[in-house]
Amino acid sequence: MKWYYAVNGKREGPVEEEELRRLARNGRIGPSDFVWNETLGDSWQPASSVPGLFEEAPAGPASGTGRAVSCTAPVGPAWRGMKAILFNPLSASKWFALGFSAWLARLGEGAGGGSVSWNRGDLEGIGAGREGKVGEAMDQLVEQFSLFWSRFGGWVVALTVVAVLAGVGIALVMLWLRSRGKFMFLDNVVGNRAEIAEPWRVFAQHGNSLFRWHVLYSLICLLTAVLILALAFLTGLLPCLRARTLLPSAVPGLAVSGVLLFAFGVVVFYISRFLEDFVVPIMYKHDLTTTEAWRVFLPLFRRQAGTMLLYGLFYVVLRLLAGACIVAFVLLTCCIGGCLLGIPYLGAVLLLPVSVFFRLYSLGYLSQFGSSYAVIPESGEAE
Repeated sequence: MKWYYAVNGKREGPVEEEELRRLARNGRIGPSDFVWNETLGDSWQPASSVPGLFEEAPAGPASGTGRAVSCTAPVGPAWRGMKAILFNPLSASKWFALGFSAWLARLGEGAGGGSVSWNRGDLEGIGAGREGKVGEAMDQLVEQFSLFWSRFGGWVVALTVVAVLAGVGIALVMLWLRSRGKFMFLDNVVGNRAEIAEPWRVFAQHGNSLFRWHVLYSLICLLTAVLILALAFLTGLLPCLRARTLLPSAVPGLAVSGVLLFAFGVVVFYISRFLEDFVVPIMYKHDLTTTEAWRVFLPLFRRQAGTMLLYGLFYVVLRLLAGACIVAFVLLTCCIGGCLLGIPYLGAVLLLPVSVFFRLYSLGYLSQFGSSYAVIPESGEAE
């Protein structure tokens, strides 16, 4: 059987299986390098997944470095690397060019939602023991809605369809641009440069692959959220609407739906983190599609699930600290800084220290799992 192998992103082969084993014995191929043959379809697999290719390793750190994987160890190198990239030397042109790729990589993310204000009278009578208060309020609401719908229902439907189609179109364009931007920003940080045109062209296929994966993933998330909300409506809200009052029997259904929504949010958070922090760098290093990169990452996750989950929690802590620094900056500038941060592109430029630090932090964490996951060469820490 003919085998191909990839070491440090360079593909070699084909070689016979015996030659592959010889390369493994001589250390030319490591457990975290990737191999492929025709039986694997489109998926490259870690060499460690080939039965008998390596002697069974003793239990211990899976990083291949002899050290336990740490969430805190990459903080120092990421901080020093951020200072070297942005301040050594300090260049306004570099900041604005690098800031553009950072802005593109975050396009459409983190948009704030509208707030809902409640008047005291809106909730008056709920749980206050006034019989019929909730039922009367619901009757009035249904009557007002029926009158409004009879007059303007057609316009509401038409405008809603137009708004939804326009919103979906804009969201898809922004997602497509953002998918390309993530590789542009990653390439600039790894190479300590600030290029726009070349990485836009070079990473077109990577960005398109990430875009297609994101579209499918978003549809799955949307369907899952709709099912959970439908469960909440059928088991909690609908009985209350029919009874025209709040029913204690509806509480368990609402509670279950709330737990499911929370669990769903946690899963989405981790998938998003793993995608951006690990899968995208694996795509970048080994020239893989998004699906192929997930197939490479998932065996690593299964071996290091606890460490990976801890990474997500520590990432949240770091984000909270960064948020506190941003709030302090806004307060120290008498909210002028907040106004500047609210300008999309300029805000991305001003937040470059945060963006570059977190990009370097995730790359430093991933590199602890072996050379095949090290996107920045060992001598590549920014000076």
